[in-house]
Amino acid sequence: MLATVKQNAFQELVSGASYEEIVWMNGFLTGVLSAGGAASAAAEVTTATAHKLPSKITIVYGTETGNTKSLAARLAAAAKQKGIGVKLAGLDQYRVSDLTKEQYFFVVISTQGDGDLPVTAVKFHEYLQQNDPDISRLQFAVLALGDSSYPLFCQAGIVVDKLLEDKGGKRLLPVWQCDTEYEEPANRWFQQVLDTLSSGDGAAPLAKAVANAAVSSGKQVYPGSILASINLNDRGSAKETYHIEIAAESVAYQPGDSLGIVPENPEDVVQEILTLAGADPSKEIVYRGTTGSWYDLFKKKINVVYLPERVVRKYAEIVQQDIPGTRMGLADLLKIYPVKDVAQFEQVTDILEPIAPRLYSISSSPAAHEDEIHITVAKDKFEVNGETGYGLCSGFLSALPEQTEISFYIHPNKQFRLPAPEKVIIMFGPGTGIAPFR
Repeated sequence: MLATVKQNAFQELVSGASYEEIVWMNGFLTGVLSAGGAASAAAEVTTATAHKLPSKITIVYGTETGNTKSLAARLAAAAKQKGIGVKLAGLDQYRVSDLTKEQYFFVVISTQGDGDLPVTAVKFHEYLQQNDPDISRLQFAVLALGDSSYPLFCQAGIVVDKLLEDKGGKRLLPVWQCDTEYEEPANRWFQQVLDTLSSGDGAAPLAKAVANAAVSSGKQVYPGSILASINLNDRGSAKETYHIEIAAESVAYQPGDSLGIVPENPEDVVQEILTLAGADPSKEIVYRGTTGSWYDLFKKKINVVYLPERVVRKYAEIVQQDIPGTRMGLADLLKIYPVKDVAQFEQVTDILEPIAPRLYSISSSPAAHEDEIHITVAKDKFEVNGETGYGLCSGFLSALPEQTEISFYIHPNKQFRLPAPEKVIIMFGPGTGIAPFR
């Protein structure tokens, strides 16, 4: 128990502290306890106060939807509160020739689609790939935003982090990976940055207690069932657009958020693949830590309909055939470049990636439809070599009958929020579809 004088001083310190300062205190005290008590505390305080924070840092961001821009601006504001000058810029506006002048350089970047860089970061990435600037004095750290449902989680941040190191920069912290709920992990990352800078020797006191590992907040997956599925297009229309209502008790969301759904592969495609491979559908195998039958894994877990080039290249190595660099379905690969036996097919299974979730704008409000979520799905239709095909998820959703159970998660969109109720709004959305308007 603290003496009264110390307790009053402690309460005064906490009540006047910012959120970031309280986070730092928490980490500091954790480090003190793990290091052995008061004696080490005095040493830590001496170390922390013996060095000053730098007078200036640079924070750059690469964004597609605006999340990293707003996050970088918030981190810049936190640094300014501590008396640090900040140069803040988007990677599309950043003058790459200034890299050789930088000392403290922090990148906040998101990953798009199939592990791609945001468009705003392409120029910066190409510059680093094609040039060898002298950045030997540059000290950097990367905060990567992504979605762990996708195979190449936070890939853009990982790529930029590796390039900066390869070109001679000094990494202050390992690349810090955040999932869709990134607010709290991002605050922890920036506090680590400040601790590292204040330590003066490139190692943060806090890092002794908290490992600088990848941070993933994960997602909550909810169960639901199809209440209604209505084709909004009239008879004779070439389009199929479905209004789908899903029972979703006690699910918290806001207008502007999206629904994440992992679709299942078409039945005929799964059966064709297993037949071509000579695999027993009921035999259990292990795929990325999950045990299941060939059939269940290929039906619900493994992507087979449109393999990226990186997977096709790995397939070519396994079957020892020269396959052109292209995207192709697994069934077509097995027909043109067959495996020699089931054992080889097991090798192929190991290199296949999980089915990536699809996001659909939510077209309902909990204020109007309690315990329900509505989405609007345009069935994607296309032709390949004279054969009609359908989008994996839109085809899957449009075929679900009422009462079908379905799993989903909520993907928040903090960049799209309705204003206060008394405000008048005009919405412009060319090309976005009707879901956000509804």
